[in-house]
Amino acid sequence: EDKVLLWGGSLLNWQDPLTLIKAMGRIAEQREDLKLFFMGIRHPNPEVPPMTIVKESQKLADSLGLTGRTVFFNDWVPYKERADYLLESDLGVCTHRGHLETRFSFRTRLLDCVWSGLPMVVTRGDTFADLVSSRGLGLTVPQCDPRALADALLEALDNQSARLRWKDNLAAFAPDLSWDRVVEPLAQFCRRPVFARDKSEQPAEVQTTLRRSFGSGMELNLRIAPERLERLKKGALGSLVRRGLALSGKLASRRRSPVAGEIRGRRKVTQGFVAERDNLKGINVNMATFARINTQDVLFRLFAGPDNQEITTIIINASRILDNRFHPFHFDPILDSRGQLFRFTLESPESAPGDAVTAWIDYSSPSGTGEMLRVNGRRHPGRLSFKAYYA
Repeated sequence: EDKVLLWGGSLLNWQDPLTLIKAMGRIAEQREDLKLFFMGIRHPNPEVPPMTIVKESQKLADSLGLTGRTVFFNDWVPYKERADYLLESDLGVCTHRGHLETRFSFRTRLLDCVWSGLPMVVTRGDTFADLVSSRGLGLTVPQCDPRALADALLEALDNQSARLRWKDNLAAFAPDLSWDRVVEPLAQFCRRPVFARDKSEQPAEVQTTLRRSFGSGMELNLRIAPERLERLKKGALGSLVRRGLALSGKLASRRRSPVAGEIRGRRKVTQGFVAERDNLKGINVNMATFARINTQDVLFRLFAGPDNQEITTIIINASRILDNRFHPFHFDPILDSRGQLFRFTLESPESAPGDAVTAWIDYSSPSGTGEMLRVNGRRHPGRLSFKAYYA
């Protein structure tokens, strides 16, 4: 009848098992059916000694009289047996202190909890804790607070309705971490790489290239050594050269950008298309969140015909938008939509820098008549990555 809390991995110096052991000491004063199991304290390479936190954790558990009664330190679990431990446990737990590793970590040991549908109690401050909170996968607690951690552990184990809800959320969330989805941002970049303005696509010895196009694809390439370019910048035509280089950089950056930029303030993205069938009932737009949880409302507006008759306005909160996923905007079916020109806009007037979403741009489908993409009213090459669907 025991309830098992699983620490799904080794003990590392940048984590905080000490607060967890102190919390178990508090719990042990109230009940004896909760057990904490550390899956492994030995490094898989026998020549690598354990980290100092292992000794500290064992010493603390001994001093509280918890070792072998409430807290158990396992030596090592073979990889092929890990699933058995995960499926037999009642709660996953991971605690850490606040520092640089915490902010930029992605704790892969917690992926095992997602796979096995194991609700979690974790310390706030890292990416996975944000997911646990936003997706409803368990509870998060402040750092280095044994009392708050003990209360959260008891609540997570005793609240049966919450546990069932967390398990449902874990099952719904797990597909988002499949390989085909998590590598999509990398695949997008590989298809359309974007270079920083202070970097070059070419080796350094190629130097600077000025291009000018002539008619049907003809191009003149002028390779200029850095010292010659500097003299040009300072000469009689220096102002013109500097302006030309700045403009070419902006145009190149605009052409290569795989996203429409932060949709915020007065920035508005407009995409046109011609409906292929009757009963148009929704638009799926490939959105991105810059890997953060955004908070403001996003407005989707649909217009029809050359006179831009407004059909519908849909308002959603940006926190509902998932990173690098197609977000659906549903509306009542438009019965005679076949062959009609439609436009939809995305805007978020209240969003601010660092708290805004964006939309992916597809350059493999060049914009043409009825398919123009405009950002703040200016025509943009390519088109938004979107899918129209029909009843």
